[in-house]
Amino acid sequence: MIKAYVEGFTTQFEGEDIEIDYAVYEDEELLEQGQEFKSYQKPVLVGLVAMNALLNILDKYGGQEILIIINDPALLEQVNGTSATKNTKVVEMGKKIRNKIAKFGDKLNLKDISNQYIEREKFAEILKKIK
Repeated sequence: MIKAYVEGFTTQFEGEDIEIDYAVYEDEELLEQGQEFKSYQKPVLVGLVAMNALLNILDKYGGQEILIIINDPALLEQVNGTSATKNTKVVEMGKKIRNKIAKFGDKLNLKDISNQYIEREKFAEILKKIK
């Protein structure tokens, strides 16, 4: 099974790039990890942009069981289409992400670990190695 960890956040100053950190494992063996910088996006879109970047990376693992680990309950709602936001950019980007996820079929699942202390510690440790 492929496990992928992803986190996106804005840099310190408005109008600057966003940073995306990711790591992809197969059975505890690191396959790839990295850090990408994308052009500025409003903070409400950062998680969706990070998810989009990760899905592009995971394309080559299509056909395998994939679990994406996130630490962002709002992102999970946006991806699932259950967010109550009226922001049209968020709704459009969420639909785009759902369409990409649908291409993986039932082999791709998301897990939000924001309410699990031990999982959050592991998440932070894995993504800290990238920096």
